[in-house]
Amino acid sequence: HLFSCSVQTINVTLLLSTSTPELVVEVFAHAGLSISITTIHKMVSSLSKSASDELRKLAEAKTLGFAYDNFNMDFKSWSATIENSGDTLKHVTSGLTLPLEHNVTPEDLRCAASLWSTSPLNSCILPEQCCPVCT
Repeated sequence: HLFSCSVQTINVTLLLSTSTPELVVEVFAHAGLSISITTIHKMVSSLSKSASDELRKLAEAKTLGFAYDNFNMDFKSWSATIENSGDTLKHVTSGLTLPLEHNVTPEDLRCAASLWSTSPLNSCILPEQCCPVCT
């Protein structure tokens, strides 16, 4: 039973990654060849809840790092239509949460003021006050 469930999960992953319509996925599910869309939504909800709980714990411990990036995606269609003749360029910001490991504590992270006071990017300090490595 475990093997067939794995095969069904792989099949639905392949179907969805190729933009197969949900109706076709449901036909495969009724034939026993994949899992249903409802099951997929439940799995995603469960994983999202688990991830959210884990992030909440890390945030409460204040041992979490954040990284952000802006990027552009151009969604060109195969054939232009009047309905889809608008701007295909989308601007997106992605975020990544990084758990800080190796016994990092919040006290280890309380160095921002010290770093900024010696940073060459800080325009409020004189060049001779910068750290020797930076000058």
